[in-house]
Amino acid sequence: MSGNWRVFLTIALLLGALVSGWSVWRNHAALVAPADDAGRSDYVLHDYEIIALDKDGKEAFTLLGPLLRETPGKKTMEMETPLFLIPDPKGLHWTVQSKNGWVSEDREHIRLTGNVRAIGPRNQPQQPAKIASQQLNVYPKTKLATAPGAVTITQPGSILRGHGLAVNLANKQYELESQVRARYVRSPR
Repeated sequence: MSGNWRVFLTIALLLGALVSGWSVWRNHAALVAPADDAGRSDYVLHDYEIIALDKDGKEAFTLLGPLLRETPGKKTMEMETPLFLIPDPKGLHWTVQSKNGWVSEDREHIRLTGNVRAIGPRNQPQQPAKIASQQLNVYPKTKLATAPGAVTITQPGSILRGHGLAVNLANKQYELESQVRARYVRSPR
């Protein structure tokens, strides 16, 4: 009978090891989370300058800033304090700055949020037009921009305020959609 307890103990230990192994294997899937596509960016850029080209190889926009990263799990981009230079048909640039920015996967939609400031081309005899808003959507390919909220447009001789904006950056036409107020300011001589 003295050998039976050893056989019994061996079988009990073997069963315990099997149950423990099976339990660990079964719970392993719960412990190891599947790879999360939304967890990590494929790239992060610091103090960068990017010149994006359109399908014809011409400059669509230039982008500078302290931080740009790909949105995890997507092919969009997120930016902190971006500075965009968007060329008009004459090759002169609009300067557009904001607190945050986002660029669509196809690079045809830029959404800027937080203290957005756009300044028209500067090499003209008069002061450039300025646009201020909390959000601005820019479409570089079509040279259009829209703003859904409150907007202020300052240009030589006038200050316009309203809600909702559509801008054709190519021909500098502005359209405020509602609650429009105009103030005429005498230009300095």
